[in-house]
Amino acid sequence: MAKTSPASEERWLTLGEACRLLEVNASTLRQWADHGVLTIFRTPGKHRRFLRSDIQRLLETGARPTPAPGGPAPGPRALRYIQRRLDSDRAASMTWLHKFDEASRARMRLLGRHLVDVTLAWLAQPRRRNETVEEVRAIGHQYGRELAQMGLSYCEMVEAFIFFRNSLLDSLERAPHHSVLVDQPPHNPWRQVESLTDELLLAMSGAYERSNHDPPA
Repeated sequence: MAKTSPASEERWLTLGEACRLLEVNASTLRQWADHGVLTIFRTPGKHRRFLRSDIQRLLETGARPTPAPGGPAPGPRALRYIQRRLDSDRAASMTWLHKFDEASRARMRLLGRHLVDVTLAWLAQPRRRNETVEEVRAIGHQYGRELAQMGLSYCEMVEAFIFFRNSLLDSLERAPHHSVLVDQPPHNPWRQVESLTDELLLAMSGAYERSNHDPPA
């Protein structure tokens, strides 16, 4: 079974470790994460892990982010919107969805939450693009392996990708502008998200093909 943890554990800090380094309380750190100021990863036990380079950047600059006011945090809102679309009548016609059992749905939710967190964190801090692309590719590799192991055809994998990409973009476009972006990139943010999801699809495709060509264990 594919791991849902990052490839390099040393890149991530626990909530307590990050709080001690930054000398802020847990509530403040959670608020920064919920507004996409910091990149987080959630473990299978739903504990937050914070990207070490984000914490180091704040320590070096002495910056203390001020999340944009108003509206619920964009990450959870995006995930709720995607879930509503999955629960809609239209979802019944998506054959790929019926190949997910409860365990695989749980793994996909973890990957989806990680992807949303990484994407929104990049929108808030666009200068970290190279690191973000690397993280998105790692998520794509996990998606590709998982979907190949579940027996989805390549066409079904692409259909699932299109569904989730469009759901993410729709959820961001429906959100109040000031609650989505903390520091807007100089270019169209939706085009930037599309660029990241292009990287995701390429990584998914590569991992899917390798999984289907690997000799059986």
